[in-house]
Amino acid sequence: MQRRAPTPPLHITLDATINAARTVRAQLREWLAEIGADHSDIADIVHAISEFVENAVEHGYATDVSKGIVVEAALAGDGNVRASVIDRGQWKDHRDGARGRGRGLAMAEALVSEARIMHGAGGTTATLTHRLSRPARFVTDTMVRRAAFQQTIDSEFVSLVESGRIVVRGDVDSTTAATLDRQIAVESRSGIAPVTIDLSAVTHLGSAGVGALAAACDRARKQGTECVLVAPPGSPAHHVLSLVQLPVVGADTEDIFAQE
Repeated sequence: MQRRAPTPPLHITLDATINAARTVRAQLREWLAEIGADHSDIADIVHAISEFVENAVEHGYATDVSKGIVVEAALAGDGNVRASVIDRGQWKDHRDGARGRGRGLAMAEALVSEARIMHGAGGTTATLTHRLSRPARFVTDTMVRRAAFQQTIDSEFVSLVESGRIVVRGDVDSTTAATLDRQIAVESRSGIAPVTIDLSAVTHLGSAGVGALAAACDRARKQGTECVLVAPPGSPAHHVLSLVQLPVVGADTEDIFAQE
């Protein structure tokens, strides 16, 4: 075993664009894995920070801004991760913006131990504190560490449509949720036909994706049909759907992506 210095804090400065949250999720996942966070803590922290970043892009700036967002994260000695998203934009109330952003901030607050948003003349700072469910890793074997990072997360959004069934993989965020929403509407004929949506391989289910799924379930209910959401317990999608109280069933189908 080799003793090494604690993982340095994470600092990301990036442009305020629609792709900002995707970039942050990838780097934040890697950093959290580096400090030894387990998969549930990683999912919760990444989800909350992603919502903060998307909120900054949508409500902090009217257009793309170079280096408009700063993301910071650090592991404190008490076992808490503290992270923040800072923008220099002008705050806009979620009620005047895109549908679902109020839900996104509420979800972020529910997923972590503590969250706070502060507005000022110079911009907005969203911060979170989250207690890791297991101790951070400060002593490591270099060979074990390399092996731990061999299993990378494939977060690229892919959806396959079969007869009455949509299988989704990767991140469902504010960018990709619109595609999923259209696919559900077409496959279900706007709620007239039953549809099953398999979310077992989803790596991130943001508030925009939750909004699309909630709308699909609502359309099916009004038409007297079914919209079945599938995700195994312990998966990111199951965790989020349970949080927002959307009905979800465990996965019992084969992984059709395994053949790719």
